Amino acid sequence: MRRAPFTPEEDVDFLLENINRALEVPLTRDDVVGTFTGLRPLIDSGEGGSTADVSRKHVIIKSKEGAYSVVGGKFTEYRLMAEETLDQVLAERMISAGESKTRDLPLIGAQGHPDSAGVTSVELDRTPRAVVDRFGFEAPDVLSVATVDRPKDVLPGTDVTRAEVEYALTHEGALNADDILERRTRIAMVESDADAVRDEVQEIVDAVLKGEEK
Repeated sequence: MRRAPFTPEEDVDFLLENINRALEVPLTRDDVVGTFTGLRPLIDSGEGGSTADVSRKHVIIKSKEGAYSVVGGKFTEYRLMAEETLDQVLAERMISAGESKTRDLPLIGAQGHPDSAGVTSVELDRTPRAVVDRFGFEAPDVLSVATVDRPKDVLPGTDVTRAEVEYALTHEGALNADDILERRTRIAMVESDADAVRDEVQEIVDAVLKGEEK
């Protein structure tokens, strides 16, 4: 498997062909500034055939050793997957428990999360809007823990702040510049955008990692 998924040329042609059916002025390859391709954890039935015919539903599997695995499905259903897995475990072990509360639990950064209690509207108003949109009530912390110069400055041509680059390294498990550009932000969706900021991102990465070594 490649380090990162890529968009096949035939898929680009397919999309352009179908989009142009609805346009008076057709689009060409020159109009394509970037592509995005993801991986789907589809379940292999062993019957072959096209992936278009494979179910998108998740399945809970129990091994002979008693370990439970969730395969297939969509990341957006992670709470449902967890709830159904726990329900199955409890039922099989005849353990009594109350109804799952996962659907009512706020995510980190949401207004109702315990860690959001001390964040004020004044702090949010002082924080760049784009950072608040991405991090919610965690946004002020992204800036307050930053050690890089000019943390509120954005990378050229983007709305991503220098503080977010550092935060990706110190709090989100990013390992290098490519990790940040491709997986912690959406900058690499347009190759020219990534090329334009790569040197600055690398400088921040080097500075942060050097600081951690002290």
